[in-house]
Amino acid sequence: MIVVGNGALGLFTARALAATAGARVSLVGPAQRPGGASAAAGAMLGCFGEVTKDTFATEAGRAKFEIGLLADERWPAVLDELAETAADEGQRLHHVPSTHVVLNGCGGPLDSLNYDAVVDALGKYRRPWREVGVDRIPGYHPRPDGRALRALHMSGEGAVDGNQVIGLLEERLRRSGVRIHDESVEEVVVRAGAVAGVRLRGGEVLEAEQVVVAAGSRTVELLRTALDPGEVQPMLSGVGVALVTQRTHGPSFETVVRTPNRGGACGLHLVPLGEGREYIGATNLLSPRPQTLGTIGTASAILDQVARQLDETASAHTIVQWRVGNRPVSLDGFPLVGWTSVPGLYVLSGTYRDGFHAAPALAAHAAAELAGSPGLFGPVFAPGRTPIRSWGVEESVEEYALHMTSLWFELGGRVPSQISSGALTDNYREEARSLYRRTGIEVGMGPDVLACLTGARDPAALTVLLRYLRAAGLAEQPVAAR
Repeated sequence: MIVVGNGALGLFTARALAATAGARVSLVGPAQRPGGASAAAGAMLGCFGEVTKDTFATEAGRAKFEIGLLADERWPAVLDELAETAADEGQRLHHVPSTHVVLNGCGGPLDSLNYDAVVDALGKYRRPWREVGVDRIPGYHPRPDGRALRALHMSGEGAVDGNQVIGLLEERLRRSGVRIHDESVEEVVVRAGAVAGVRLRGGEVLEAEQVVVAAGSRTVELLRTALDPGEVQPMLSGVGVALVTQRTHGPSFETVVRTPNRGGACGLHLVPLGEGREYIGATNLLSPRPQTLGTIGTASAILDQVARQLDETASAHTIVQWRVGNRPVSLDGFPLVGWTSVPGLYVLSGTYRDGFHAAPALAAHAAAELAGSPGLFGPVFAPGRTPIRSWGVEESVEEYALHMTSLWFELGGRVPSQISSGALTDNYREEARSLYRRTGIEVGMGPDVLACLTGARDPAALTVLLRYLRAAGLAEQPVAAR
């Protein structure tokens, strides 16, 4: 078997397959992981912290959340296993066991809606949590205008050091006999209608009867070398910029501290990495192709947000590392998991913001299906599906306006005192409606996808999307784009 992709999903999948009796496994991916989501991630083990007002609104949303619950069940054993490997390597596994979620007034109504959704989910599933005073959060010293009004503590949900976990997983794979190739895959090889292996960038062909493509935001690009055009929906790259800092003074954070998910992106979050190092993330801008460099604008935004909302002394700390990663974002925002029309070709991607946390459960599911056994869940996320509809077009317009208005204020935008903020929201509504009118798209899209497509910000993304939607009968034939 060959697993393409050496992020968290690929590593956990190779681990699960190697545990299968008689399985011979090769893992392929560049060791430096340029633009990879896992290597840039804060690695929050966030199931309930990721809940939004829309999580339980659809069957697909509930199914995705339940994958997170399955992952929650597996992480304690994974942490024990990794701790043993770390000790063998003279390390100590870094694990932050809990999270504070803070609700401030820096954004818009969306923040409150999502915070309330987190609270409701914790109560529904009877998970341990409690409301706390914001002054009791270690290390938390925002500017007065960014101070939280409410905060909760989740004792069972924390984070790991993502880079350490990646290294430890690789070490376990080597010990178990998995062959690791520091290469990039250029093509999935198909012979006589079935998968036969992969072709590496240097031209070498690795042969196998089963191939798992878990290549993050490059997944659909690779699938196009083996599948008919349009079989799998387009995938965008959720480009995230984060940084690792070293504290120069003041008490360190002791828990993960984050906001709810908010305007078009994940919430602002800080993960303590030990010895005064802190991970701060992350931005989210969708792009039609993976990026390996951040922009001054995104860097400026995250620096301003952390100083205002988490630690006003942050500007005095030293920057150890900038990280840029690409989250795999399918058109409908849900994972791509399962067999394709080509026998032997399996897909595991599209996890968006929670791939690191969900990886143990998704890997166990994939390993079972690859062995011919039932997986952990049904085929709701089959890669050849038509896009899952979470919104109608007008619902999508309203969701976009809500997200963008919240984002406007989160980034420090202002509205003149003579004008209501409702005028700003109306402007965003018209922006979204204009996109739907001129493209003829008939399926509601998520606010982050619309943010990528509105105006003329990314013509390439719009071209790819329209080609797929028109072929699938989900957009009118051709309407002139502005």
